[in-house]
Amino acid sequence: MKNNNVDKRSVKTKKRLEDILFNLLKVKDINKITVKEITTLADINRSTFYDHYYDIYDLLESVQNKILYDINAINKNITINSFNNSDLNQLSILLKYIKDNKEVFKILLNGHGNMQFMTSFRRIITEKFLKDVIGKSAHINKEHYNLISSFYISGCIGLIQNWVKNDTKIPIEKLKEIMNVLIVNSISSLQIN
Repeated sequence: MKNNNVDKRSVKTKKRLEDILFNLLKVKDINKITVKEITTLADINRSTFYDHYYDIYDLLESVQNKILYDINAINKNITINSFNNSDLNQLSILLKYIKDNKEVFKILLNGHGNMQFMTSFRRIITEKFLKDVIGKSAHINKEHYNLISSFYISGCIGLIQNWVKNDTKIPIEKLKEIMNVLIVNSISSLQIN
């Protein structure tokens, strides 16, 4: 029973440290945040912080890894064949996850975290896009995949960044409709040999 209480306290402490880190990231860059500042706000000893994390960057990386793990899990269950309504409903699962965690994404997608998250997020989205959208477009020359996907991925990520930055005010259904018009209609008209 005692071990269970220790685990619950540990989880609670980690969650508190994560929340404080993200509150601080709303107002300052990661390199301006100190362990002392976080432990003071969390009302814990520095040794308790170091029981869980090596430094501030380790704390940030831990949160980023959880988010990326979730995105990967969601992405594995999404199959985009043609961006028809059933495919877009699958996409809404990812968009809902982003919306549910918009405060974290607001920070991570807009440079207050570190570039590692953005690079990994882009890689995950690119792999899905290459495989499921461009890979199934027979009229696109296979040699141009990387160029074309880079263009569309930058647009999709920019769209998501803007959506999150503006507090996800646009409903998911409308965002999916915008993505459909911008991506599918232009890919279907794309004829590159």
